[in-house]
Parts: sequence; C-alpha cells; structure tokens
Amino acid sequence: MSNKFEILMNQLDMPLEMRNSEAFLNAEIEKVLVHKVSRVWEFHFSFANILPIEIFRELQKRLAQEFSKTGNQAIFEIHCQNSQLSDELLQAYYQLAFEEGPCASHGFKSLYQDLQVHLDGDKLLIEGASTIDTEHFRKNHLPNLSRQLVKYGFPHLTCQVHHSDELTQQQAENFQAENDKIIQAANEDALKAMESLQQMAPPPEEKPASDFQARKAAAKPNLDKAEITPMIEVQTEENRLVFEGMVFDLEQKVTRTGRVLLNFKMTDYTSSFSLQKWMKNEEEAKKFDMIKK
Repeated sequence: MSNKFEILMNQLDMPLEMRNSEAFLNAEIEKVLVHKVSRVWEFHFSFANILPIEIFRELQKRLAQEFSKTGNQAIFEIHCQNSQLSDELLQAYYQLAFEEGPCASHGFKSLYQDLQVHLDGDKLLIEGASTIDTEHFRKNHLPNLSRQLVKYGFPHLTCQVHHSDELTQQQAENFQAENDKIIQAANEDALKAMESLQQMAPPPEEKPASDFQARKAAAKPNLDKAEITPMIEVQTEENRLVFEGMVFDLEQKVTRTGRVLLNFKMTDYTSSFSLQKWMKNEEEAKKFDMIKK
C-alpha cells in the first residue's frame, strides 16, 4: 500500500480488516484529476487483483460520503494487474454495472440485469432469449456495459448475447400469459360497460310509431346488423362508419360560453382513436352520460 493510498484510507476511516486485506496489499493512487467547474475528483487506483465486491462497495460508499461533506463528488476507476476472477465475482460485478451510469437505463436494465454470464476468452457471453439480441442493444448498450466493467478493473471485453432456447421459450410463454390477462381484463370491462348501458337505456315506447317516426327510424343505422370496421382499416374520412371498442379515457370541459366539449379515447386493440363531441349546454351533455370508461 503506497503512502498516498494509506492516507486516503485513513481519511475515509476504512475498516481495519479491509485495509490489512490482500486486496489492498499493492494498492496505489496512479493519478487524481480534479474538475474544478463540476467539483468532481476523479481517482485512478491500481490493485493487484479485482477487488472483492464488498470491499469495492465500501470504498465507493465511503469515498462518496467523505467528499460530499465539502460539496464535491468523488468517482474512481480501477486498473488491475491480474484480471482473473471467479464466476461468482463476475456475476456480482455484472449486476453492479446496471446500478449506475448509462447501463442503468430502464429498458436495458430490466431485460439484462438478472441474466447469467460467463467469460470466453475476451468475450462476455450473456445467456438470454434470442428476442433481446437486437441491433439496438448491440449498438447502443452492450458497448456501454463493456466500458463500465473496464472501470472496475476488467480488461476490455466484447459483450455478446448467447441465445438460450429455454429462456426464449420461457419469454414467449410469459408474453402469451400476459397478453391473455390483458384480453381477459378488456373483455370483462367491456361486458360491465354493456350491462351499464343496458341499465341506463330508456324503456321502449308502447304507442305505435307514426309514418314520420317509422321513416326516421328506418333512416338510422341498425347497429346490431351494421358491419363493424376495425379501427386499423380507417384511413380516410367517412360519412357513416361503425366501429366498436373500449373507452379508456374521458374528459368533459365546459367553455365560458356554456358549451360542453366531450373528449374521449377508444381502442379496439388494432388501433386507437381520439373523439370529440360538442354540445350546446350541460343539459344536452346529460344525453351522453352513457359514455364512460
């Protein structure tokens, strides 16, 4: 342990058993870069071997806490003379990489962090479903993972997804199960909505319809027999169009002039529409109370 490194350990009040461990036996501070504007102190450490994960975390925590007392931030990178490590330590550092920096992005982290890894020469092979091996991750995220591991003392590794048939099948089954849940919930909501509409509908009139009323009723579309158009097929304006779906958002606004604007959104799971209805006043708006989520 060099004098400068020992002084730093005293400042950080590192536990004695860690200071005296083999991990810090040939420890040195190679250089320190002080970024005055951002108030970041960037340490470059040299160790004989990659640190045990608990010692790394303790060093990281104490360094951050000590320098934050003076309004500064401390970060560090590690260079190791020997990069050999156990599978257990490799897995621990792999998961650590997703806790900070660019690897912490939600999409990348949620798909990759819990996967198993192993080394094959200068390659880090990640056991995963074939569906996560996309150009987006290969181009934008896996290089960041490699650079993050270098900061922990690893050599430069090429990160690759090793396709696992078992994980690919498992992901497909999970997707299907989740999709079935969504469809089941949508069907249940649709059934409840139909029951509510039926309860709110006025009773049929007993009196015979006049000739005028008969002609008027004939002019209206018979929704029970109308051809239903999937939303995804609607490309242009239509004079008369029938589609069915789920109302999943609803908002009603009253303007300063008293007019009422009803905004609502519908989906049939092929596509979604935003719809509007203007009404003269709140009294007229009551006719459309049946439109609910």
